Amino acid sequence: MVASISSNCNGKLAGCVLLELPLKEGQEQKALELLMQHPHGVKYTMAQPGCGSYSIGLDGNVLVLNGYWETKEQWIAYAGSRQVKEGKLGEKNAQWDETFGPFIDGELRAAPMDIIKTYHGSAKDITKFSGMPRVEFPIMEDKLDEAVQVLMNHPHGIDFLMTMPGVKEVCLAKDTEKNSIIIMGKIESVDHWKDYLSKRQSDSGELGKLNASWKEAFFPLVAGKPKTSCLEVSKYVSDI
Repeated sequence: MVASISSNCNGKLAGCVLLELPLKEGQEQKALELLMQHPHGVKYTMAQPGCGSYSIGLDGNVLVLNGYWETKEQWIAYAGSRQVKEGKLGEKNAQWDETFGPFIDGELRAAPMDIIKTYHGSAKDITKFSGMPRVEFPIMEDKLDEAVQVLMNHPHGIDFLMTMPGVKEVCLAKDTEKNSIIIMGKIESVDHWKDYLSKRQSDSGELGKLNASWKEAFFPLVAGKPKTSCLEVSKYVSDI
């Protein structure tokens, strides 16, 4: 599951990117293998300055990549290099587009973000995990920063998630274009995530009181239905 691909990351990861790419149905595994094996796929990405790691999974026919970079700006520079049309790099880009393009069936969502805070679980080895959870909260207009503070400071916010068994690492970020809060992470298994969600739904006893307090504090700031998923990790590439 863990692919050892050398990267040019030399420091703390302060940037992240969420990528979602619809693929043609029935072609998902072929597209994934091409992404991993082609010299201008993930191998090219990992060779760029500041690239730390990628968790890659499939949500139906949507290819999902959670990327971690030294800075958001380095990912933006890398994305720009993918658009070069001249010289040797332009030739490689054209070849890649010609090879991978037929697998694509929709618009790419690319959300480069500054990491507000990275939370670490008790596990020391963060490369051993099989679940890649993601939560996205659409937030009311002009309430994004307030919502972030509630999530960080309420005792039943993100701190509660970090007490759960199996949680390895969680990054908190905000997508200012969509006015949403995004939580991306690494968890030991999808079943661990399901156990966490079941605890969030409890309405009995002390846990039920804490859940009610959390909903009262946070959800008035939420503008729509949150998007919650935890995918099986198809591939994980890192220099760790």
